[in-house]
Amino acid sequence: MPAISHTYAPRNSSSLDVHRVAFESIVARELSLGRFLGPFSQASIESYIGHFQTSPISLTPKPHKPDKFRLVQNFSFPHTPRNGTRSLNSFVSSDDYPCTWGTFNTTALMLSRLPPGSQAAVRDIAEAYRNLPLHPSQWPGAVVRYSDADEFLLDTNTAFGFTSNAGVFGYPGDALSDVLRFVGMLNEKWIDDYLVARILCAHIDAYNASNAARRLDVQQRGGRHHTGGRYWYGGRPLDDGRVEEFSHDFAFPVRDLSGTSPRSLSDAVFNCCLQDLDDVYASLGVPWQTEKDQAFASVFTFTGFVWNLDERTVALDEEKRVKYCWNVVDPRMCACGSGARENALEMG
Repeated sequence: MPAISHTYAPRNSSSLDVHRVAFESIVARELSLGRFLGPFSQASIESYIGHFQTSPISLTPKPHKPDKFRLVQNFSFPHTPRNGTRSLNSFVSSDDYPCTWGTFNTTALMLSRLPPGSQAAVRDIAEAYRNLPLHPSQWPGAVVRYSDADEFLLDTNTAFGFTSNAGVFGYPGDALSDVLRFVGMLNEKWIDDYLVARILCAHIDAYNASNAARRLDVQQRGGRHHTGGRYWYGGRPLDDGRVEEFSHDFAFPVRDLSGTSPRSLSDAVFNCCLQDLDDVYASLGVPWQTEKDQAFASVFTFTGFVWNLDERTVALDEEKRVKYCWNVVDPRMCACGSGARENALEMG
């Protein structure tokens, strides 16, 4: 973040007035957790950190939770410079903050290579961005306008919407993935969503031998690549001219963790279970959002796709299927009544 030469504090969205109770609840929680400091007057903040710039905030309902709201900061405002003021995002390129991503291609390739009988579980990190503290040098760009009066809050943690923060979270996120691989657990990640795969112990030796060959492929093709805001590792050429894309270099073999702690007979035939995941991160303080856990199974949802390992298929989940069907339905059908819309969705 460059030095800010003059204070700029645009008004927030009118959604804060409509949902003031929800906004006050969010602020109270952030203050109680020590992530927000204040409120302060403009003069007080300037005496602490110098000139600052706020980004307009709004409230949007959380998916499937109409009574819950997410605070969104528009770090791309103003969209065009105003009187010498540029948006905070305009100073930053996400390409400078790369990390690995469990893209569709990367995930599909990893899952397609699992031996028969494999399963996967999915787990989220709670409030991923909000658990990362900002360096004080970044605070001038992290001030929040609390009201139209002379009241401001200092946000000391990373926030969703700032261009670099996916990569900023990606640094510890990649480390968490590598820790899992180091102890012998397969995984892919998409920001704060982690997919952990497990294989039958009977297949471990053959699977590791295959991965050893993949590691040689990666080394022979230049190791790690950097494209945009993404790190990836290239493998063998594909028929369409592309190459295999992986999120790691196969440095660590899959390990049999079935004897490390008590587990059910159904879990004992696999190389790991959820308890192993808990044991790895208990000492690291990773705040898992366990209520969103998907237990180990052959069918699971990850990054909006339903993956079926037994049938070796992948499909959009129902929510996205309906959403995309609406995107291709002729808008004129909207005037034809609910029957026409239902027929259109059935055709989708």
